Amino acid sequence: MGAFLDKPKTEKVNEHGSGNGLRFGLSCMQGWRVEMEDSHTSVLGLPHGLKDWSFFAVYDGHAGANVSMYCSENLLDSSVLSRNGKCEFFTKDHKPFHPMERERIQNAGGSVMIQRVNGSLAVSRALGDFEYKCVDGLGPCEQLVSPEPEITVQERTDNDEFVVLACDGIWDVMSNDEVCDFVRSRMQLTDNLESIANQVVDTCLYKVSTGTDVPVV
Repeated sequence: MGAFLDKPKTEKVNEHGSGNGLRFGLSCMQGWRVEMEDSHTSVLGLPHGLKDWSFFAVYDGHAGANVSMYCSENLLDSSVLSRNGKCEFFTKDHKPFHPMERERIQNAGGSVMIQRVNGSLAVSRALGDFEYKCVDGLGPCEQLVSPEPEITVQERTDNDEFVVLACDGIWDVMSNDEVCDFVRSRMQLTDNLESIANQVVDTCLYKVSTGTDVPVV
């Protein structure tokens, strides 16, 4: 469930850059959590003949920062969208109470209580969390918690405005449409994406978010 501070740590780590026909701004803040568990990756121009490609990722850590940090440093080497003034595409959270996720959990001998795996873990797919992946006779993607990612391909168009990547510290207190509307309204006032990312974090903190937040705009 995580432990919380008496008051939030509001110091931020920021980053920005441009290239490949895009700009990005990034803001990281620990917030109410005792430890900053989240990490991120932002790379403009990939190696091995993919210089026109860019890679952005947010890794939501829990019960420690080891796996999220490892992913941020190694996942790329080993291998949400506003259009025409509205939220065009967004990913789905892998929550234990979703029917397909619940079915897999129950088939593996687990249960979903208080919307968590065995009453404890709030996500149903993750890297790490090996104590939920040790049911004999079941494959990796059949365990209580699956490491299988959900992959979606979205073609870019000339009407694309921006993409927002963030951890649940953002999405737990703001909907997809609210985030898109917030970012769009701020982009009418400034082109400083780093500043806009900071404003998203501060707004979510004001809304009493208890997650560790790493939005990338």
